[in-house]
Formats: sequence, C-alpha cells, structure tokens
Amino acid sequence: MQIRAKNLSWLAVVAAMTVLAAFAPGTGPTMTAALLGVFGLAAAASLIQFQPGRLVEQSRSSLTALRMSSEAREAVERVRRRGNGLHGSVMLLDVGLITTVSGPEGLVMRRARDLSKDDDGVRPFAVLHVPPEDADRRSIIRFEFIDSDGDVRYVHEMNTYLRDGEMNLLADHQMPLFDNEGVRAGDWDLRVYVDNRLVGAHPFNVSPSLEDRFPRAAQERAARRLHDEEREQDTPLRLEDLLREQSRQRHER
Repeated sequence: MQIRAKNLSWLAVVAAMTVLAAFAPGTGPTMTAALLGVFGLAAAASLIQFQPGRLVEQSRSSLTALRMSSEAREAVERVRRRGNGLHGSVMLLDVGLITTVSGPEGLVMRRARDLSKDDDGVRPFAVLHVPPEDADRRSIIRFEFIDSDGDVRYVHEMNTYLRDGEMNLLADHQMPLFDNEGVRAGDWDLRVYVDNRLVGAHPFNVSPSLEDRFPRAAQERAARRLHDEEREQDTPLRLEDLLREQSRQRHER
C-alpha cells in the first residue's frame, strides 16, 4: 500500500467544493453527512494505492518464516545484529551440524551442537527456501567454520542449481575431529553464504576429547589394551585352530 502524492492538488480542489456544498444554506444534516462520506471514499481511493501482488508476496514470506527452525531464527538474527543486511529472497529454514562416530554398531550419524574431539568428524548442512523468481539458476553455497580465535578452519563451497521450493544441502566432506591438532576446544561459528551473501551464523561448541581431559586415565586404558593384546597373542592355539591352520597350509602347497 502506497500514498499517491500526485493526486493531492486535485483532491484539494474537490475538498473545497465538497465543503462549500455541504455547508451551503439549505443543506440538511443528512446531505452534509453523505457529501462528507463520499469525499472520504474519494480521498481514500485517490491517495492509497493498493498492490495485491505485494500483499500476496508478504503473506507468503510470513508463512515461510513460520517454517524456520529455532536454530535458523537464531542464526538469521545474529546476522542482523552484526549489521549485515539480509537482502535477497532466498531464506534460511534450518541450519546445523552432522557428526559421525565409528563404534561397535558401525557408523553413527547424529545432529549435534555440542561436539567432542572424540567424534570422527563433522559436516554442516542447511535448508533453504527458494522462491520462484530466484530459482532455475546456479548459485555458490559456502560453508565456513570459524574457531574460537577467529580463524577459518573449514571451507566448503557447492556450485548448486537452485530449484523452486525447499532445498536440503549437506556438505560433501567433513572436518576431522579425532586426533586433529588443528582443532582447538572452544566456541565456534558455522557461517552460511549464498552468492557471497551471509544468510546465517550458527554458534556451536567443541569440547576436548576424553584423553585430553583425563590424560592419566587414557594412559592406563591404553596400557590395559596393550596388555590384553599381548596376552591374546601368547595364548596357545586350540586343537581346532591347529588343524584348521594345518589344512590351510596343505591347500597352499
């Protein structure tokens, strides 16, 4: 909705004529009220310019904002507080980190905000909403990890073809955590860029490994593991194992 100032001069003339007619001798109260009402409608129609398309666009943006996760809202608000204008129509709906841990049950992946150097690695992800007018083109999506000292420790760029609607983006490679001397514990930042435009700043924490926090316990655990391996090697083979080994050697001759 916009004010059309160019109609002010014409409206002033109509207002003067309406006042003269409404308060002329012999004009009844009913007629005065009707003239003033008609003038009010004419003034509204002349001054206010309704834009249905823009109203629909604002409604769609509001509905899309309702789908944002709490992490995305926080990430977008942190960008605004830093004075970076969020110009552009691509909207961040969700953002976070996926960690991987190898264990007895295999590779385990989980969404996390508090990371540990006992994890194997971590990779970022983002969910974007692309409106129709910004779709059907290629865009550079950039992920960055900024450590507690302000140094960039991870960069991953994706040359992505934007499609209309919701897009899930997961980085192709991860940043190693376990035994990575370049990763220091502290408060980190995940920053997401769309065509060099910062759209989200997601904070997360990296904590030391158990070995770093409890070095003595780690040394004792490693010593016990080495002792168990040596004891297994010193254990004599069973008869079944000896026969199986003898049969294997005969087949190899």
